[in-house]
This record gives sequence, structure tokens and C-alpha cells, in this order.
Amino acid sequence: QRLFRTKAIESTKKVYIIHDAERMNKSAANSMLKFLEEPNDNIVGILLTNNFDHVLETIQSRCQILKFGKSKIKDYLKENKIKENITVHKIAFNINKDVSSDEKLENFKDFIQNVISFIKKYEETGLKMIIHEKKYFLDVFKEKDEIETFFRCLVLFYRDVLAIKMNHPLSNFDDYRDLLSKIASKNTINKIIYKLDVIIEKEKLIKSNANVNLLIDDIIISMEENIC
Repeated sequence: QRLFRTKAIESTKKVYIIHDAERMNKSAANSMLKFLEEPNDNIVGILLTNNFDHVLETIQSRCQILKFGKSKIKDYLKENKIKENITVHKIAFNINKDVSSDEKLENFKDFIQNVISFIKKYEETGLKMIIHEKKYFLDVFKEKDEIETFFRCLVLFYRDVLAIKMNHPLSNFDDYRDLLSKIASKNTINKIIYKLDVIIEKEKLIKSNANVNLLIDDIIISMEENIC
């Protein structure tokens, strides 16, 4: 609130966003009420939540409610009569990558296969993957957007490994159930979760232009730490 009493330098408008608004306790919500009720001119407040019913009614009553539906992947597959390459379409849907043309679809299929090749080699070799990272990563994923997509695919893949381990439905990699099962069998739940945490943490560094060579070394070493 102190920050928003100051004048904006680059724009006439100021915006604040509160993530997980349902997590505000009663004290925090009450502290915000006056700010919500009587904002200064050109201030926009956005409260985000996946659990609207858990947001305090006093907050709800002072907000304009906008609801956005969840991604409906099954509807997308059905409407487009997609029966092959389910994995490619699901991942493209999840990361908003346009693969509408046959050529783009084929290229993205190759991209996913390169991701799978990296994962298979890493799971086979562990720490020794550092020796193979040039062939399986540096020579394949060169542009920043490719590297960002690679990391996103890693996250989605290991989430499905965890789903297999916990007997939950797959979200993305339907075409690779055998590989998911094989990797799930050699990793404990704690190890899978740990690997996910490492990948998500390192993914953030891509946006800060971290050295890619060092980053891949770091992720391999970190994922191979002795976690049971």
C-alpha cells in the first residue's frame, strides 16, 4: 500500500497481482478491504485463485468476478479427431505451441523424440550423462525458446512418471507408457519429486540467461544427489 501511494514513473496506471488469494487469512484480508474499496485512480488489483469458494466473502463482495475454464484437452482431441501422436498434441496444447500444419506437427514430433532421447540416456547413465550432453542436448536444443520448451517437457514427463508411480491417469505422455513405467520402477516417489523440484528450479534460470552448458551440468549433478 505504501508503494502504491507513490506516482508511477513509466505509466499512468499501476497494477498489483495477488496469487493464491484464497490463502490470505482473515487479518490480511481485512487489512486489504479499504485498499480494495477505495483505490486511487488508475490502480488495478487482480486476485488470482483456483479455489474461489475459499476466498473470504468480504473480499469476494468487493471484486468483479471473472471465471476462466480449465484446459479441456480431451475435448480438443475429440473435436479434431486426433487418434495418433496423442503425446505431441497434448504437449502442444499445454504449452500453447501451434502445430496446426503437418510440417509443424512433424517438426514438433522430432522435438519430443529428442527430449525422450535425452531422458532415456540420462536415466541409463546417471551422472555419466555429462559425457553425452553435447550429443543429446547442446547439438540439438540451441535456441532459447527450444531450451525453454525442453525444460517444460521435462517437467511434464516426470509428472507423468510420478502419475505412473501413484497409479494416476497420465496427463501428457500417453505414447510413452512403457518408458514411464520403466523409469518409475527404478525411482522412488521421493526421488521423482526431487528430480521435479530440481528441473523446475533450474528452468527459472533459463529466463535469466544463465550459461546453458553449466546449467545442464548442474541439473544432471543435482538430480543425481543421493536422495532415496
